[in-house]
Amino acid sequence: MAKPKQILIGSHTVPVEYVKTLPDDSGQFMASPNPCIQINDRVKAGNLPSTIFHESLHALFYFHGCEFEKEANEEATVRVLETALPDMLKRNPWLKRGLGL
Repeated sequence: MAKPKQILIGSHTVPVEYVKTLPDDSGQFMASPNPCIQINDRVKAGNLPSTIFHESLHALFYFHGCEFEKEANEEATVRVLETALPDMLKRNPWLKRGLGL
């Protein structure tokens, strides 16, 4: 899989940057000065889609004005959605088709 250079989130085209300066994290969404997703360049190819999906969920909340009282609450919500949404769509093909996916 080639490393994606951007992802479309609603009406936003969000650049995906690969950086060496993320010490422990796999990735992060940066809202300012310009929204972008940064991915640790050491993330293995097999983990890249889930890492970008995870960071895209953070971006989605940001673009829709969702604010969390604590950063930990946002992270917990993203972790649930990143596993539950794909699983639900995989187990219910009728839903996937009905949503035009």
